[in-house]
Amino acid sequence: MTDKSKDEIVAEAKKLLAVISDYWSKPTVERIEHWLEQFDSEVRLPVVTELVHILSKSYLSAKKTEDFLKGLISNPKLVGSDRASFWKNANFFNAQQGGQSQRELLALFDALLKSEVGFGLEACGSKDGPIIYLDDLLLSGNRLVNDLRPWIPGEAPKDCELHAIFMGIHSGGSFYANKAVSEIATKAEKKLKLNLWRVLPFENFSNSGAAADVYRLRKLPDDEPTTRYIQEHVQGEPALLRPEKESNKSKFFSSEEKRNFLEQTFWATGLHIREIAGNLKETHRPLGYTSANSVNKLGFGAIAVTYRNCPNNCPLAYWVGDPWFPLFERKTN
Repeated sequence: MTDKSKDEIVAEAKKLLAVISDYWSKPTVERIEHWLEQFDSEVRLPVVTELVHILSKSYLSAKKTEDFLKGLISNPKLVGSDRASFWKNANFFNAQQGGQSQRELLALFDALLKSEVGFGLEACGSKDGPIIYLDDLLLSGNRLVNDLRPWIPGEAPKDCELHAIFMGIHSGGSFYANKAVSEIATKAEKKLKLNLWRVLPFENFSNSGAAADVYRLRKLPDDEPTTRYIQEHVQGEPALLRPEKESNKSKFFSSEEKRNFLEQTFWATGLHIREIAGNLKETHRPLGYTSANSVNKLGFGAIAVTYRNCPNNCPLAYWVGDPWFPLFERKTN
């Protein structure tokens, strides 16, 4: 690698740090460089350059989160004409089955509510008030559904409105959550209206094609590691791919060429990580975690990261640790 290439990589690493500087594990230029050094020398610069472009749009910082929540406190579409009355009556869901995201975001919302309205969560709640469910990202929708599955037939009122508030929502997860929650409520003989609120929408339906806002291969590489993975883990089921004849339509990527390059690079790296990291499960696909019954056996491919944590639905190259060095160290549930 030439000195010029090294300087260019450092310059791009500094740009990336400016985007993700408030991530909880306190990234540095040196840590970003360390992560990049695990890739072949010729791909390091294009990898970090395109990541700067993607994460500048898909990284949800503490400020973005705070601004969104502060805006919701007074949003007439949510609270109507009397915000104080709305929040006084609201009931906050706080029975998440795993992780700390809900508890931490509720603490943030409590401080914002005190600042904006003059009282906090301890002053909220009523028998007939709406339910507020707060979390950072809705990806597959499983977390929301699994949290509500015991609550709806148990504690949920006979007739209620539930506002599920996220920083980012994926279209496939939103569809699944709405359908599953409706079925659970019907079975429990309860009437529940689910409303979803978000900063960023991410398109990820299986038929979204070039508009998909996730890492999704356009073509399977013709190499031995890919062939072996498909034979062992996809087993005749069609792999979820983007259409070969359709160029990128997602606003999160800079071009089809750079998108395809990064997807192929993260795919190959994910295969390598699966070989060297002994603690990964079947569901930890090269492009990110998906459940055992998911149609996407190549990986979810999430591009969204929040200042609080990196979803395991992101490519393995983002977050897996030991012996791989992660760009985003992950808090596990």
